Amino acid sequence: MNANAAAPNIDLYNFEDPQFEDSRYVLTSPRSLEACARLNIRPIDLLPKSKGDFIASHKYIPQSKVEALYKDFEGSRKDKIAKARMERSRITNRINSCIDRQSRQSNGDTKSTSEDTERVVRARSSLGPRTTKEASRTLGAKLRPRRVQSTDKRLGSDCRDSFSGHYREVLRKLPPNEAKRLQLAHKQCMRLSSKIGKQQVAETLGRLNNDLIITGHKARSEGGERQCQSACHSPTQETPLKRWRSNSSLAKERDFWIRRRELEFLADETALRKIREMDEKDRRVREQKEIIQKQRENQLIAAHRERELRLSQAHERRKELDVMLDSYRKQLQELREETQQRARERASMRLAEEQRRLANERLQRETVARERANQIRMREEEWRKSAEHTQKQKDEYIQHVLAEREARIQESRALALASEKLRREMLRAYDLDSFDKKAQQVALINDLGLGARM
Repeated sequence: MNANAAAPNIDLYNFEDPQFEDSRYVLTSPRSLEACARLNIRPIDLLPKSKGDFIASHKYIPQSKVEALYKDFEGSRKDKIAKARMERSRITNRINSCIDRQSRQSNGDTKSTSEDTERVVRARSSLGPRTTKEASRTLGAKLRPRRVQSTDKRLGSDCRDSFSGHYREVLRKLPPNEAKRLQLAHKQCMRLSSKIGKQQVAETLGRLNNDLIITGHKARSEGGERQCQSACHSPTQETPLKRWRSNSSLAKERDFWIRRRELEFLADETALRKIREMDEKDRRVREQKEIIQKQRENQLIAAHRERELRLSQAHERRKELDVMLDSYRKQLQELREETQQRARERASMRLAEEQRRLANERLQRETVARERANQIRMREEEWRKSAEHTQKQKDEYIQHVLAEREARIQESRALALASEKLRREMLRAYDLDSFDKKAQQVALINDLGLGARM
């Protein structure tokens, strides 16, 4: 109880709410789960998925294809949600209508009168072999039998185990009495199928049901006759009115049993017809499964043979490739050896040519070096001679310059002695304070241009 109270109510209209992201269940509403189960839709397929998670789960697929796959995923998810919601609305409306009908039946009078019963019998005889559900739908809601809400309770465990899913759905749609009758007939067929053939099952079941109906009718008739005889021979001396009433009750009872036998006969025929249809469908399904199984086995055998053929071809091709590779390796080895031999010959030729070229270049360099050395010696000799001649000229010039210098020095000495002598004479003649002052005056007069006038 506590666990059920703690679980939130998650249906097809609020399962995308963010508050249910950490919830343990995708859906908890019974109607929503029933709708998903009827449409064979897993609740986890209705959950939205972000684009990043979808791309991460398909990381080995190109981006353009991932976009298209994500759009297809969202479209299919929305279609599934819409279909599940429509199925849930259909289930809810059907349950509400059943509840309203049951409430109306519980409030009204559910007991049918004898006139209604006769009307039902006339309708059944006029319309032929029809189900109780169709008759009750035609004649009104008063004669419609109440269904049990849980169909699994009215079906036994053996019947649930033996019936397939399709026939179980058919039984759910039938009224309780017909479902029970079909269940008993199916059990009887299952018991008899191991002893007698399928063709005798219908006859045996019909004979058993007729015996039961006739036995019940005889017992009730004999009981009514005994009551009538005891009433006629009773000491109370009943009046004719009472005897007429007892006779009319016997007639009504006889009519009741006749009607009941007709109804049971129709129900048995319907049950046998449905059982035959179920057996025929099962036979067709088994044949189809056998055909599919044989096709699969043939496909597997063909695939195995094709795989063996491909393997043998691959082995042969591998052997051919190995032979080709061996021959190719041999040719490659021969070509490699020939190429290496040619390379060695070319290398030796290039080495000899290089040695000859180097020897020629060395001789040329030595010749050029000798020529340059001779030129250098000749130039040194010429330079030495020119240097000696130049040095000789320089020495002669120096001697000449020294001689001229010595002569000038002698002349300047003589001039100095003469000037000193003249100075003394002028000092003595002119009685000047100083010859220098007189010389300054003469220089000043000469500078002023007064010397010519004087």
